[in-house]
Amino acid sequence: MAATKTVTWSIFLLTLTCSLSQRLGSDSYHPSEVCRGQYISSVEALHGLRGCTVIVGNLKILLLERQRPEDYSGISFPQLREITGYMLVYRVSGLESLGQLFPSLARIRGDEVYGDFALIVYDLQDLAQIGLHSLIKIDRGGVIVGGGPMTCYVDTVDWQAIAPKARHVLLPNGRQTRCNVSCRCTLRADTDHCWNNRRCQRYVTGPDKEQCHEQCFGCRRTNPADCSVCRHYTHHRLCVSACPRHTLILEANKYCVSYQECMNLRGWPWDGRCVFKCPVDFKKVKLDDQFTCLPCPNCPNTCRTQNVITLRDIALAEKCKFINGSLTIHLRTLQKDSGGIEELRLYLGRIEEVSDFIYIYGTNSIISLDFLYSLKRIGGRILKDKKYSLVIDDMDNLQSLFTANVTKNLRVDSGTLKVLRNPMLCVSEINKLKKKFPVEPLEIDIPPGMNGNSAGGCNETDVGLTIQVINETSALVKFTQVDDHSLHYSILYVRVSPTAQTIVVPESCSELEWFAIYAEHNGNHTRTIELNSLKPASTYAICIETESYDSNKKVLSRSPIANFSTPVGKPAPPFVTELVAYSSDAAVIRWVDHKDYKRHITHYELDVRLIEISDEDAQVRNHCVDTSVEDDNDGESRHAIVLKPPAEYDDRCESMCGVLSSVTKGAMLEEDFDLCGDSNDCDFEEDIVKYNSTLGPHVKTLALDIGGNKTDYQVGGLAPYRDYRFRLRACTSTHCSRTTRSVIRTFPSVDADYASIDSAAVDEDSQIYVKWQRPAISNGPVLAYSVQVFPDRKYSEIGNLMPQAWCVGADRLEALVRSVDTHKYKVRVCTVSLASSTCTDWVSVVKAAKAGSWWWSGILVGVLLCVVSSVAARLYRPRVRYSDHIMLLDATSEFRNESEPPAIMMTDFATIYSIPLTETYLFEE
Repeated sequence: MAATKTVTWSIFLLTLTCSLSQRLGSDSYHPSEVCRGQYISSVEALHGLRGCTVIVGNLKILLLERQRPEDYSGISFPQLREITGYMLVYRVSGLESLGQLFPSLARIRGDEVYGDFALIVYDLQDLAQIGLHSLIKIDRGGVIVGGGPMTCYVDTVDWQAIAPKARHVLLPNGRQTRCNVSCRCTLRADTDHCWNNRRCQRYVTGPDKEQCHEQCFGCRRTNPADCSVCRHYTHHRLCVSACPRHTLILEANKYCVSYQECMNLRGWPWDGRCVFKCPVDFKKVKLDDQFTCLPCPNCPNTCRTQNVITLRDIALAEKCKFINGSLTIHLRTLQKDSGGIEELRLYLGRIEEVSDFIYIYGTNSIISLDFLYSLKRIGGRILKDKKYSLVIDDMDNLQSLFTANVTKNLRVDSGTLKVLRNPMLCVSEINKLKKKFPVEPLEIDIPPGMNGNSAGGCNETDVGLTIQVINETSALVKFTQVDDHSLHYSILYVRVSPTAQTIVVPESCSELEWFAIYAEHNGNHTRTIELNSLKPASTYAICIETESYDSNKKVLSRSPIANFSTPVGKPAPPFVTELVAYSSDAAVIRWVDHKDYKRHITHYELDVRLIEISDEDAQVRNHCVDTSVEDDNDGESRHAIVLKPPAEYDDRCESMCGVLSSVTKGAMLEEDFDLCGDSNDCDFEEDIVKYNSTLGPHVKTLALDIGGNKTDYQVGGLAPYRDYRFRLRACTSTHCSRTTRSVIRTFPSVDADYASIDSAAVDEDSQIYVKWQRPAISNGPVLAYSVQVFPDRKYSEIGNLMPQAWCVGADRLEALVRSVDTHKYKVRVCTVSLASSTCTDWVSVVKAAKAGSWWWSGILVGVLLCVVSSVAARLYRPRVRYSDHIMLLDATSEFRNESEPPAIMMTDFATIYSIPLTETYLFEE
């Protein structure tokens, strides 16, 4: 309830301010795609956004309280991609989705924030969903969403991935039970992030990031070159690597604008840029009717009292060198590692003098006051509580004060010092500063036990700590024990990130992150303890704490923090995030490394092997006869596998984020790749590919050595619709990891499975003989052939008729089939492979002339000749005895075509098949 009231009151004050300044807003007409900040309080004013690609400034839509949903019908601004400031939507009735207005809004930079927030959506009574499905990044500032009784899909968005390390206030809407509509983006509920039940969340970092052109910051999934916004420079909605000549650079977002566009934005050209204010130590002047910035060594740099409470307040102190008043720092909402500390250093680092007092309190993320590195004087003209010129209170993680140079040269004119409730700040640090104050602080000002009470390092002792690393997982710790049996020792050690920039002490982390080994005094002068179960390739911080049985204080002293590293050894295997077949002959593999080993990886070994299916294996089943169905759920799922890496692997999102919302069609979303060495050892010698070989024009085996800076690789020349096993290993200069492996199938090729007919003929009995050659390229092994025949018909009728079909085994390349009796036929051969059935073009075949009728004619002629001869002999010769004789003349020889085999010989060439070709179900044995 308190949070709701605070948000409501804050937005009300902003609304008042905006109302007073409404007439100072930008023009309603924008000849350019780059528009000035907008204040909108009516539906008509919304049309001022038309044509805007980027808003330089803030977008505020406020107090549209009498609208209905139909008032927004047809209103949308798909051109708007970016806002450089913040976006505030408050008390807008009738609007059901922000995505309806801004479907393409991808980035809110937060150069100017409202308090600590860059996106504020509050008190929208009809809002059903935020719906900003293109939003991928908020650079600075957090998110407030609340006050909408109808709003759903608030908790289903991973706001930390969009605005990392920022504070987000998501207020309940009072009807949570009605809003539990699950997403369908991933298989796991804890990674299922979406804007609604149709739009999944997009990512630009982590394993789910969009694979875009190098110029893009976010892109369309189907077109990597269609950028959401540009990564470098933008010129007329095009992403470019540098701005063209005769254009100016908008510093806010690297847009390339013309001089006139800069003037329309109420800026002016300076140093090749379009600016709206002059930088520090420069002043705005008018020369020749044009504004510019000129150096001014004596520029006004005195500010009034500064209360730094939000991110916005930090930037307001940018030009302050002298503060005529007090400086108060109370960043209670500043998140650790949010970038706010760097902003303190950037904007408060110029402060040299504060005329009154400095009050720093209640900021847990500050560990040092070194951001005030230019401070020279505290005037004490007006004192805090009429006594103190510097107060440091309730800073849970503050470990040090000013830099040594500031402490040495600091001048304090009046007042004294108050330091209390800072458990990490050692009294020794406070004592360095006490002598700088004209009035010595009393015990009540620095109460004993109120500072450094949790910092064991405040009392430092030297125990001669040494560490001897034995191997990748163990080390020996040696230290010296004093001759006091009331003391016992604790060895504290913690694994730290190799990229850690700050000193790691036990108080800077939670107690659970530090391991402790209790070591009671054993009477020896030197103590040796072995640390086991360490992680390879890791850096550890370690120290020794002493504690007395007789002391009321838990921690007496602590040794200095020491660091040691374990050897790399055999690196952890890479984690393959995506293995995808993109076509019939190419596949891409992408991976990430274990965080601990990434800096040690020198190269990768990738081997690819075709999983062959021999002709004998393919013909184990008679695909012409056996039509049983086995469902192995092949389909598209064989062509892509997408995985989410564990937390210890690199390239993670800032928080839990979902698996790719749109991947290759049918991709299987798995938990883990097959890792050799877990349940099986597949790194035996004969299984690792060490050479390249081919199967015809395609890859059979491939062994690759890939540079250590690569995280993806594309392999081409693969055979269509074949299974390939990919095996990947990460290597250091001395060892390679275990193998990560998986199998995918390439897509079928439209140019495969085409057989070619060598010859086709038909005899007088309508027996058709066909001979063909097997396909040069096939989609997997050939399972069978289908010989198809059309009787003599008009070619246009073929599409309406079913051909006669005969199935032939894949080991046969010829067939003799019998069709209906006609004069002309059309014949083709279809190849049945794992992927499909593909046919040749139709070939025409004409029946040969029937030789039998001429043979009978010859016999009749011969008989007649014999009769005539006999009669003539009886008439002209004397009767003789009949004698048998052999005819030497084949009466049909002059009609025979010698190029055709005799009809009676055709069965010697091929077996007659009369098995009809039915639907053949293909499966992998």
